Amino acid sequence: MMPGTPSAARATLDDTLAAIEKELLSQALRASDGVQVAAARRLGIKKRSLHHRLQKYGIDAGAFRRNRRQQGDDEVVVTSKVVSRSGGEVTKLGTRLAGSAGGKT
Repeated sequence: MMPGTPSAARATLDDTLAAIEKELLSQALRASDGVQVAAARRLGIKKRSLHHRLQKYGIDAGAFRRNRRQQGDDEVVVTSKVVSRSGGEVTKLGTRLAGSAGGKT
């Protein structure tokens, strides 16, 4: 194939577009902590379309999920409130996730 021929330009265009698409997919997954629904929303595409594109490029969405233990967070406490349907008492539930402080979940 000679430089400057249409097929040579097309291969370069295809390669360039693929690289841009892979970068945009990676950025969206990074920004959404690997959550595919959120990444698809950021990109303005359907989740199914995102899934097909990830398969096409061999991108693992799970690799973009943050692991708080690896980030060195000492501790994260997750709380929620539960109100009974009858409007009764409020119960606070707490879950303590230990990080680099050495505790266990």
